[in-house]
Amino acid sequence: DGGPSPLGQAFADYGRIAKTLHLPRLSPLGDKRINLLGRYAFAPPGGPELRPLRDPASPGNVQ
Repeated sequence: DGGPSPLGQAFADYGRIAKTLHLPRLSPLGDKRINLLGRYAFAPPGGPELRPLRDPASPGNVQ
């Protein structure tokens, strides 16, 4: 209906938030990685392959 949600109206009535237009952006459901089951889906950049193993004999590898 375009009006504020009950939560947004409660915030506005309480006085901390004067405008309720930004409240829909606070919802985690707007993020494509978060679903209703609470599971997060993050794909590593560049695909599922693993990085190469480090060479302990290499001079750049200091522990």
